[in-house]
Amino acid sequence: VTNNNQDIWVVDLERSVAQPITFDPGRDWTASWSPDGSRLAFASTRASNDGTTKIYEKSSPGTGTETVLPSGDASSIPVNWSADGKYIVFSRLRQFGNTSGYDTWVLPTFGDRKPAPLLETGFDKFQARVSPNSNFVAYSTNESGPYQIVVQTFPDASGGKWQITADGGVEPKWRRDGRELYYLSLDGKLMSVTIGGPTFPARPPVVLVPAP
Repeated sequence: VTNNNQDIWVVDLERSVAQPITFDPGRDWTASWSPDGSRLAFASTRASNDGTTKIYEKSSPGTGTETVLPSGDASSIPVNWSADGKYIVFSRLRQFGNTSGYDTWVLPTFGDRKPAPLLETGFDKFQARVSPNSNFVAYSTNESGPYQIVVQTFPDASGGKWQITADGGVEPKWRRDGRELYYLSLDGKLMSVTIGGPTFPARPPVVLVPAP
């Protein structure tokens, strides 16, 4: 935040140099990298009279124009770009039934780029992360009460569903080769689950380190 304006910045870790990527007076946040690092998808309330959040895309060096991406009329926030570059996973304000919260949708980067629901129920689904092989998506949901880590097939979520945790979990992250899934337990520990094979047999979680 600079001069009361929230923008997207990129930090060059080798040179410790930070530079802004967006400059619009509207609020910009939660950027997600494309797999090749050339593009950023981010959320913004710019050009919105009612506070609706839209998804924008821009080159990561900050050059060129910013393009609004199709996500419908409800507030939408980008979460993760699949490793194959074919989909942007985003959270969308729920319009399913009479419950509030967010569902998880996907926006194809090819064809007609028509967004579609991936996980749409009466429960919250947050922090979705697509596996490195782009075949699974891990997320946190309160479907069974406390937030738990769940994995489903991707981009068709109907192919299989596995609950990874029994004692709660948030913020799932994949190891680069997809053979391990990390998350934070609800009592403040960094946890690890080993993934056994292509049909997703997961072993019991183990504690790596306590987390602040």
